[in-house]
Order: sequence, then C-alpha cells, then structure tokens
Amino acid sequence: MTGMILAMARGAGEVAPLMLVGAVKMAPQLPVDLTFPFVHPDRSFMHLGFHIYDLGFQSQNSEAAVPMVYATTLLLILIIGALNVTAIWLRGRLRRKFFVGKF
Repeated sequence: MTGMILAMARGAGEVAPLMLVGAVKMAPQLPVDLTFPFVHPDRSFMHLGFHIYDLGFQSQNSEAAVPMVYATTLLLILIIGALNVTAIWLRGRLRRKFFVGKF
C-alpha cells in the first residue's frame, strides 16, 4: 500500500511520460463526461504539470503568467496531498481491519 501511495504521488507529478501517452496543450473535451460509456480513453487530456511548464516557459509574456503558474502549482500540490492523505487513511483502516493480534 505504501508503494502505491508513492507511485500515485510520483505519477501525479511526472510530466514527461504523460506527454508521451496523450497529454496535450489544449484539450477541448474531458476524457470523462456524462455520456455513455462515461470514460473515453481515445480523448487527449491536459496535465497540470504540463500546464505549469507551458505557462512558465512557453508563454509570450512569462512575467504576466507568474500568478497563474503559482496557482496551478498550488492546486497540483493540494491534489497530490489530498490523494496521499486519503491513501494513508485507507491504509490505516485496512490495517486495523485485517490485522490479527495486538496492534
């Protein structure tokens, strides 16, 4: 479970591998929506890490983009933190449920 938590956090922060499998600069539609089959793996997606890179280094006026880069970075950190806290909580709950003996 700890390995899954670390892999999830690393996967959310890695940009280069995700760019190879479908991350794009502008995604007109989300890969998840309310039309059947709800998940559309054929659609491309935009990754927050790529958005940070694109705003910070590829924009015409990078000084004007600094507040958006900070806001996007904070959002990515908060999402990774929330996923980690949820996974750690789930790990503790499963440990208490399946542990035999004194804890």
